[in-house]
Amino acid sequence: MPADQDRPVVVIDPALAFGRPQIKGVTTGALAGRVMGGDSVNDVVEDFGLTRREVLLACWHEGIQGEFQRQWGGWAAEVHAALGGWEPLDVDALPDPPSRDELTEQAAA
Repeated sequence: MPADQDRPVVVIDPALAFGRPQIKGVTTGALAGRVMGGDSVNDVVEDFGLTRREVLLACWHEGIQGEFQRQWGGWAAEVHAALGGWEPLDVDALPDPPSRDELTEQAAA
């Protein structure tokens, strides 16, 4: 399996960040919060030195069982099989989660 296909690790350790889930030392909530706030996934990738898959995994985690379940539940279900490892992964083909502004526009339409 190529290195970018290795299963990314979400760490939950009570001794780190009070047990908040994290990837490479950054909480999934912080990463997802940036995307929800309007930053692109690629901006977050560059700012934190992570891969696109790791940032999407953080967003997926928050959409499945974290802070953004209500807002990202549909998106998380759509990418679940790919990010969960059950389908072949083309990380560039996966849609980004919607930002708060995009969700507001969708609700108004």
